[in-house]
Amino acid sequence: MKNNFPSKVREQYSHLHCCQFCGRGDLPLEAHHISGRLGKDKARKENCIILCKDCHETKIHLKEELLKITKEFYDNRN
Repeated sequence: MKNNFPSKVREQYSHLHCCQFCGRGDLPLEAHHISGRLGKDKARKENCIILCKDCHETKIHLKEELLKITKEFYDNRN
């Protein structure tokens, strides 16, 4: 499982073999920081969701990037 979480958190999710978003189990799994990697809660179990590579890249990070670009566009219009 690809992630930046401490081994203690990874062990708590080691029993999962499918994406918690779409349920697929045929793609590599990755741990995602739900509320970012900043602050004291960055490595907590509650800040982690296990996603397949496809969901992590297209449904999570791509969506976040599109929202950021859209916000910047509208902020710069005035």
